[in-house]
Amino acid sequence: MKPFPVFIFWLFVSAIVIGCHSCTTAIQITPAHYERAESLLASNIRKNVYHLDVQPNWLVDSSGFWHVTQTLEGKRFFITRLDKALKRPAFDHRALATILSELTGKEINHADLPFNTISYHEDRLIGFRYENTSWEFDTQSNQLSKRDDNDDEKRKRGMSPDGKLQAFICDYNLFVRHFKTGEELQLSLDGRHKYEYASTYGWSDLMEGEGGSRPENLFINWSPDSRKLLTYIADFTMAEKMFLLDFSIDSLFRPKLLSYYRGSPGDTTIVWYRPVIFDLDKCAEIHLDIGPVPHFIGVSFQWTEDSDSLFALHTHRGFKQADVVKIDTKTGTSRVLISETSDTSVEYSNLIMRRIGDELLLFSSKASGWHHLYLYNWKSGELINPITKGDYLVKSLFHIDEENELIYFIAAGREPGRNPYYNHLYRVGFDGKDVNLLTPENAHH
Repeated sequence: MKPFPVFIFWLFVSAIVIGCHSCTTAIQITPAHYERAESLLASNIRKNVYHLDVQPNWLVDSSGFWHVTQTLEGKRFFITRLDKALKRPAFDHRALATILSELTGKEINHADLPFNTISYHEDRLIGFRYENTSWEFDTQSNQLSKRDDNDDEKRKRGMSPDGKLQAFICDYNLFVRHFKTGEELQLSLDGRHKYEYASTYGWSDLMEGEGGSRPENLFINWSPDSRKLLTYIADFTMAEKMFLLDFSIDSLFRPKLLSYYRGSPGDTTIVWYRPVIFDLDKCAEIHLDIGPVPHFIGVSFQWTEDSDSLFALHTHRGFKQADVVKIDTKTGTSRVLISETSDTSVEYSNLIMRRIGDELLLFSSKASGWHHLYLYNWKSGELINPITKGDYLVKSLFHIDEENELIYFIAAGREPGRNPYYNHLYRVGFDGKDVNLLTPENAHH
């Protein structure tokens, strides 16, 4: 066998080195790549689409509304006065940004003010919250001042509908306080660390250090008659943490240790919510039989007007089933009225559920292959009749006129020859007959 020529060997090595260097240079990531990727986030793309929609927030006297939208000049708040057929900027955005920056020492961009909601008072005062502080801006004099409403917020937190009782947490247990007498009543007895009443867990609740505490998140859902209340027991006994190291603080020699509770798909070592009702008249703690519920799913319960029942859309982990459940508040037992299932995925956020009076329930389903509305008997859960049907998509519920038994809804794809993504407004009776198109123009409504 002839020896391998040395010059060929080194030629081969040189080719590999040059090739590797070329590959490394080709895939080098620069800050510009990150900036471009960030510009394609939904929140940033939205800034380049102007006057996309109007979400009206009505004034107290119903004379008009305010809305916020993206414009060529940036995010802008507008006031629309119906009596004057006039739309105008709600305030001087540049002036507010300048003054707020001076008072807080923070850089405030007038094109992207750090709040998304306002309150409108006396045709000249604008209220908003920034960094846990309430502010009031006089649109005529361009003066900005703080409002000390911490005491008011504390008084409102946990307040019963009749204003006589206030719920609060002490040593992981739930209490109520009578405003007139100051008398306190302890409702729960089993609360302890990691088995905590009425304090839900939020995804943003980062804890510092291994034994760091989390913020208190009081959650109370009072009955309309103020004699019962619903809450959760937040069960952390099996929950596991995810740990993070924060290297972003230059003044610290060592990174800061942070942690939060996180559940991956299939994990059982998560934070569980155990829904519970307290009956004040009977001094009884009633556990609902639908728990426990993963904290990242939860269940949004609603009281009936007589305070005898709760109902909710109970969404199951895995996204393949959602149940309309009715709960007897005297016993905590639940009954499934309607169940929506799918072999792939139930789109929970698109489901429509609305009670109509004491007898009816409106619910949406994709059982036909299209998202449509159906009318059910509230007491028995039996289907009365479909409200909509056909090869088109119901997008959302707009209004229910109970007196005239009419339902207004938004749908797309029903009108032949039109863009199937165009939304249109329709009206239909409770019997599902005579679907009327109310926005006939060939456009997106």
